[in-house]
Amino acid sequence: MKILILYITLLFNYVPHTDVASIPSDEVDIINEIFFHIYNQEFEVATQLLKDQKPNLRHLSYHWLLCDLEWWKAVEQNDSETYNDLETFLLQELDRATPEVHEYELLELIYLNYLVRLKSIQKERLKMLQYFFKIESFIKRYDAYGLEGRYKSFYQIYLDVFKLTKQKYLPFTGIKKEPLINDLKQFTNSEEPIDKTLATYFLVKVYLEITEEPYLVKGFVDDLVALYPKNKTFAGLKP
Repeated sequence: MKILILYITLLFNYVPHTDVASIPSDEVDIINEIFFHIYNQEFEVATQLLKDQKPNLRHLSYHWLLCDLEWWKAVEQNDSETYNDLETFLLQELDRATPEVHEYELLELIYLNYLVRLKSIQKERLKMLQYFFKIESFIKRYDAYGLEGRYKSFYQIYLDVFKLTKQKYLPFTGIKKEPLINDLKQFTNSEEPIDKTLATYFLVKVYLEITEEPYLVKGFVDDLVALYPKNKTFAGLKP
């Protein structure tokens, strides 16, 4: 069941469906800075930065980071009341999503992924599977053709992990694991910090929960801990 959370966070970090040229470089820098403080579990700093920089972030960027922040804060608290509050927040955000605007459509995917992960933690398997299949339906209908540059790489990472997750639970689909794992390995060398973080974390989870090869994770976990020394979740991945 745990592996179903891997494709989340498509949450972790989904970004706008627009051309790279339309994304101001200063917004990329702002996103990377806030992302770092969230993943380093420096929540007060991240909260203040997100508040201060809201006018400089597009709707999608702001709400993605806000959900990511709320998720990691809940994970640190790790109690049922906090998780219930998080579910209320996510459902409210999902209701506010505006699928009529193509860029905002990705917010639906973000919220659904966080809900899958949450239901996995809460061991509510039926609800988790319901959200899982909603995500599968979303991926089938979503037009990713226009993605370019770093956004294309984000989407590719999420697709790799989703396919690995599907292969875990539906092994007769004919999905080959090795090409997907090799693809993630390439992204772990990315110069884009978010790409590198996501691919490295997901690859660790794949080795631990899909291929069951824990002896392969040490170097990747060391990379995560070096990047985010205050993240207790990453430190806890050490075999």
